[in-house]
Amino acid sequence: GEVGKSFGYHRAMDTIGSVLGPLTAIILLPILSGNYRQLFLVGFLAGTLAVLTFVFVKDVPKKTNIEAGNAPVLPLKLRQSFSLKQFSRSFKLYISAVFIFGLGVMPTSLMLLKSQAIGLPSFSIPLLYLIYSLSFIIFAIPFGHLSDKIGERKVLILGFLTAIISYLILARFSGVTSLVIGFIIFGLYSAMTDGVMRALASRLVPHQKLAIGQGFLNAAVGISSLLAGIVGGAIWTYISPAMAFGYGVMAMVAGLLTFIKLNGTQKELQ
Repeated sequence: GEVGKSFGYHRAMDTIGSVLGPLTAIILLPILSGNYRQLFLVGFLAGTLAVLTFVFVKDVPKKTNIEAGNAPVLPLKLRQSFSLKQFSRSFKLYISAVFIFGLGVMPTSLMLLKSQAIGLPSFSIPLLYLIYSLSFIIFAIPFGHLSDKIGERKVLILGFLTAIISYLILARFSGVTSLVIGFIIFGLYSAMTDGVMRALASRLVPHQKLAIGQGFLNAAVGISSLLAGIVGGAIWTYISPAMAFGYGVMAMVAGLLTFIKLNGTQKELQ
C-alpha cells in the first residue's frame, strides 16, 4: 500500500547526497585551491564509506506460502531471458513510453551549461544543481505518497507535463530568474517521476519478475539518456541550446502520447 511512498523515500535519500555534494564542493574548492583532482578524491572516500555501510543492511527473510497462511503452490519456473515477450502488453507499452520520453531528457550536466550560455560564472553550476536537488528532495516523498492514493499513472502524466514546461522555459528565456525557475520545475518533474516510475513498473509485472522488470526499466532510462546526451549535445554544440531544448520537448511529447495509451490496459494493475 505504500510502494510509491517507499520509492519516493528511497529517491529523496539518494538526492540528499546530491545536495550535500555540491555544498561540500563549494566549501572545499577554495580550500583546495580549485584542484578538482583532490575534490574527486574526497568524493571517492565518501563513496567508499557508503559501500561499507551495507555491512549493516540485512535482507528480510521471505515467508513461505505455508508460513504466510496460504495454500502451498508450485514454484514458478522462470525463463532466463532478456526478451520483453515474457511481459504483458501494458509493461511493454510502458517501457516504450519511458524510452521515447527519455530520448528528450538530456543529462542534467548538459542542462547546467545553460548558466554559462547566458554568461554566469562557473561557480553557478553547483548552485543550480543544488536548487534542482532541493526541489527533488522536498517533493519526492509527497508525490510518491500521492501516487499511492490516486495512482501512479496520473502522477506520471503530471510529471511528464512538468518536464515539458521546464524545457520550454529554459529554451525560451535566458535570464537568471527563468533559469532558477526552470531548474526548480525540473526538480519537481524528477520528484514526480523518478520513484513513481519504479513503483508503476513493480505493479505491471508478476511478483516473481520484479527484479528483471526493474532492470528493463533502468535499461530503458539509461540507454535513452545516453542517446539524449549524444543528440542533445550535438544540437547544443553545433546549432544552439534553445534548439537542443526544442528537440527535447518534441521527444517528450511523443513519449507522453505513448504513455497515455496505457490507460486502456489498467485492468492489469488490479
